[in-house]
Amino acid sequence: MPRMTRTLAPMYRERRSTRLPATVWTAQADPNDQASRAVERADRSDPGAAEGGGCGQDTHRVLPDGGIDIIWSSDGRLIVAGPDTAATFAHWAPGVRYVGMRFDPGHGPAQAGADAEALRDGRHDLAELWGDAPARRLADRLMAVSLPRRSSGTAGHDPVTRTAVTRTRTAVTREAAVHQAAVHQAAAHGSVGRGSVADGAAELRAAEHQMAAREAAELEAALAARAPDPGLHDPLAPAIVAGTRDHLRVGTLAQEVGLSERQLLRRSRRAFGYGPMTLARILRLQDALRAARLGHGLASVAAMTGYADQAHLAREVRALTGVTATHLLTYVPPR
Repeated sequence: MPRMTRTLAPMYRERRSTRLPATVWTAQADPNDQASRAVERADRSDPGAAEGGGCGQDTHRVLPDGGIDIIWSSDGRLIVAGPDTAATFAHWAPGVRYVGMRFDPGHGPAQAGADAEALRDGRHDLAELWGDAPARRLADRLMAVSLPRRSSGTAGHDPVTRTAVTRTRTAVTREAAVHQAAVHQAAAHGSVGRGSVADGAAELRAAEHQMAAREAAELEAALAARAPDPGLHDPLAPAIVAGTRDHLRVGTLAQEVGLSERQLLRRSRRAFGYGPMTLARILRLQDALRAARLGHGLASVAAMTGYADQAHLAREVRALTGVTATHLLTYVPPR
């Protein structure tokens, strides 16, 4: 997934949805990596250990891809991430899991409940778009995956209980991260075997991946069961995406889909968040990164994906991501 560049090692996984035109992903800051860094700072008597250490946040560069994400986090938040025009930064709190559905370009507005232009470069509470009650039901459904509900079945609808559950869940996951830090520190001072630390780290990762997979499946099922807004579905979106990937000029693309250039611009902004030229730049960037990660040299990548030359590719990568292509390609997300 060419969306992030590394600060601390994340636990990230993704797969294609079997129910929707989207990618399902899960992520969190690796508590074991944070723990080991906390020990390193403690061993060095680093006065900045409290800032960005085991209790800090894991920060990642998120690249524009033309998609819209619906994201749930285990601290109880549900947000919609709109289509970005340039790289942004995501901050992952320790002990919090993030589960998202990233819709393919053009398919997000009907699921999110707003046109893409209104969501562009923004992060919005889902309740603002769906309404409080539908968003709360989805949050309760996801929370129930990892925490048992009361036998009466009313826990999810009780605001006091729901708040308590959210706080309990967050406290438990944070406690696990703190415990792991203590284990690493004990190992650093020789009171616990390194093998025990490795075993505990592997067990923690496995448990977190299993929980995240269940939450992701529940989010996918819930969104697949929800009827999309027909007024926000544009049947021309796939053809526009295909035309931009074929490097068609705007006038030619407009003719291909049966629109004037002005109509194409208006439809593109509603479906993707920006016009066809910006969409083409963003999709070409993603295509280039995919080709580069397959092992092709940057000069070959530029030729394969429609750039004038390698210098053109370098300028576009820098403009859209804020860093060089070499910097982006040094990070391979863990699986």
